Amino acid sequence: MPPSKSRLTPLALETLTPEQRAVYDEINRPPREYLGFNGPFAAYIKAPGLGGPAQTLGAAVRFNTECPENFKKIASCVVGQYHQAKFEFAAQTPYALKAGLSEVWSRPCARAKRRTSTVRTNA
Repeated sequence: MPPSKSRLTPLALETLTPEQRAVYDEINRPPREYLGFNGPFAAYIKAPGLGGPAQTLGAAVRFNTECPENFKKIASCVVGQYHQAKFEFAAQTPYALKAGLSEVWSRPCARAKRRTSTVRTNA
């Protein structure tokens, strides 16, 4: 995975506290692939009191549910695109393709723009 483009101050493995290292190790062990300090994981590692439980919940949802893999990837990509979360959409698209979704599906999703909602009131 390429070096992090995080807006946070870069982290170095040798400077992590024991708590940060524990979160780093959990994030970078199977069944996940090596993620380093990329995406939201840098924030999780910087704040291990919040990041540890957050990554545990994310891992449980991703790896310990009976939902078919292709459905999980559709959900990840659509939500990531809706919120214009470039990392999430970019990170999940290869897994979506691996789960059997076609590039024909991913291209329009990648180009989609988030709609702004308007609230109507009865005045």
